[in-house]
Amino acid sequence: NRMRETQAVVGVAVMFCSFCLLYYVYFVSIQPMAFPGIPSLTCIGRVTPEWNEPQDVFVSRQMFQVSTDVANIPHPAKRRTGGEDAFFVSPDQYTFGIFDGVGGWNNMGVDAGVYSKTLAKTSKECVIEYNMRDPLSILCVAEKAAESIIGSATVCCITIDGDTLHAANLGDSTFIIIRQGKLVFKSDELQHEFNFPYQIGTHGDGLDKTEEIEFQIQRGDMILVGSDGLFDNLFLDEILKMSQEDTIYHSRASYIASAAFRASNLAEKMVPHGERAAEAGLYHSGGKPDDITVIIATIS
Repeated sequence: NRMRETQAVVGVAVMFCSFCLLYYVYFVSIQPMAFPGIPSLTCIGRVTPEWNEPQDVFVSRQMFQVSTDVANIPHPAKRRTGGEDAFFVSPDQYTFGIFDGVGGWNNMGVDAGVYSKTLAKTSKECVIEYNMRDPLSILCVAEKAAESIIGSATVCCITIDGDTLHAANLGDSTFIIIRQGKLVFKSDELQHEFNFPYQIGTHGDGLDKTEEIEFQIQRGDMILVGSDGLFDNLFLDEILKMSQEDTIYHSRASYIASAAFRASNLAEKMVPHGERAAEAGLYHSGGKPDDITVIIATIS
């Protein structure tokens, strides 16, 4: 009897070990390696976030230097909380992004700035801790990190790699590329309808609608990224003109953001938001008060 019991125990142990081995082979070893400290995620177009190369390898491949200039002006009514826009710039300045918290959450007593700031914080950590450079992968990890927070945001993330700009954009934040004072590229605003942008977060669209962009850059190019508070209050030709003007401001980003802020508070000024409202059969007079964030990256 003891012999039979021993054989039975051994048989169960063998079956258990076999099951564990099969589980490892089919469900663990065949999966892509996850990042240390980052849970395995399902990102759009890939199983796990893309791992670029080690930091020193990435930097050694760069053809240009990137210098960034940032300005952020909160909506006047939201200065106490810092507004709902958030941004990040990596320490080496090759990767940066803007996250615009959707203001409609205010009507339900929710500060969407908490959500957008979490996205920005996680995105910067992805670059610093893991040298993650693929913009969509960064957004994937950031979205996952913020999934327990109520709120939503539009997102725009950019990496300069060699002579190529890589971007992932969802919603109505916009970036433009200026070359020798002329516009050579402008990203599209992605919206369901007027004033209803695609977004990630609570009741959002997820990253499925994200537009991935690649564009060849040159020495001397200026990349300007702005939340909708910029492009709703200044026309493109105004922005292009100011990008080339001499200014007494300590930064060009502050110069442009301040102009947008002034326009947003003018009761009679015609602004792009008013034009688009008219196209949608609506009426809007004057500027559109909003958070305004501008990142300017200069390629040298």
